[in-house]
Amino acid sequence: MQSRAEDLFREISDKTPEERTAFVEAWVTNKQMEEEYLEFKTSGGEAKDSQTWSKCLSSFANTETGLLVWGIDARPQKGPNPEDRAIDCAFDWKPIKDTKQHVQFLKDMFRDSLNEPIHGVTHLEIASTKGTGGYVVSLIPVGRNKPYRAERMPGKPYYQRVGDSNEIIPHSFLRSLFYPQIRANLRCYARVFTGNERFAMFFISIHNNGVGTATDMVLRVFTNKHVNFISGESGFRSQEIKNAKQELKEARVTTTEPVHPGDNRPTCALSLETVDPKEYAGFQITIKAYMANQEPCFFSHKFRLEDMSYGDTHEIERVEEPNS
Repeated sequence: MQSRAEDLFREISDKTPEERTAFVEAWVTNKQMEEEYLEFKTSGGEAKDSQTWSKCLSSFANTETGLLVWGIDARPQKGPNPEDRAIDCAFDWKPIKDTKQHVQFLKDMFRDSLNEPIHGVTHLEIASTKGTGGYVVSLIPVGRNKPYRAERMPGKPYYQRVGDSNEIIPHSFLRSLFYPQIRANLRCYARVFTGNERFAMFFISIHNNGVGTATDMVLRVFTNKHVNFISGESGFRSQEIKNAKQELKEARVTTTEPVHPGDNRPTCALSLETVDPKEYAGFQITIKAYMANQEPCFFSHKFRLEDMSYGDTHEIERVEEPNS
């Protein structure tokens, strides 16, 4: 099944030269919006064009096959409603003076624009009625060996297509592109048992929602309030680490048993007891999970003891690395 960009490229290619020109130039007349698979660019000289080419190659190769149309200026246009987001739309014709020379330039720059080449990049030259020169439509296929880095951009970042723009790929998504098949995806839950607002037991479990196995797991469990103890569950061994006042600072919960995809494993239990419930306002559990051959992941959640019911299960949300 062909992509949207490939269908559009074939539609343009099958037209007569005159029909191709009318079709492309109508994008400006109709204020055609940029799409995830469609980008308009003008030529700004070799230095700027080489960076534009590198960025768009990276973006489409990492996301979806796309068309880069050279010779049309796009500007942000807002919708009729005040809350509408401005979207880049075809605004004016800015034909490329020499399309053959521009295509040769793109071919020359292609080799060093990505960290490794993609196959199937194709260019189509189209004449213009809006001045000398014409337009170049470049078909950029999605890559088979993601991720692709924009070698000619400062810092050599990785890009992805987000709506009508090219965005630097966030670190978490970039990691999934590097390790798409072997990565465990952990989620963390706490089941709460409480008889009153002065006592609670928390049973922490880990669920592997990914496609890879987590091995040699170590959990570092922190709380922002004093707890009585943290004990290991079902193959997990716990070690309490205390400060100079013999107060529980953290617990380390370890296991050598693998946590396979689909496994839901109890890991540890902790208890708290207080005379004054206000002492535990904003009680927070933070967990740092470490595994072999995979970067760590982090979870944190604040509990309101007064709102809990016996047997409630709460997800401990995935967060960026905490300071604790």
